[in-house]
Amino acid sequence: MKEELHPNPDIVYRQQMAKIARSRGHTVNTPRRRVLRHRVVLWYLAALAALCLWALRLYGVIDAPF
Repeated sequence: MKEELHPNPDIVYRQQMAKIARSRGHTVNTPRRRVLRHRVVLWYLAALAALCLWALRLYGVIDAPF
């Protein structure tokens, strides 16, 4: 059985400070990425269409093309 311990705040602090010290002068700013609304809607519609086709094949309304 594997048990997880709570993070030790001293160790977490030391790790964060070490990471800051290593990256001084070498920071890289990455822009936030936005997902366009129409792409999300298109993705959901494609998933809905796939589920509908799967259900129609399951009930025998349409034949499988392969």
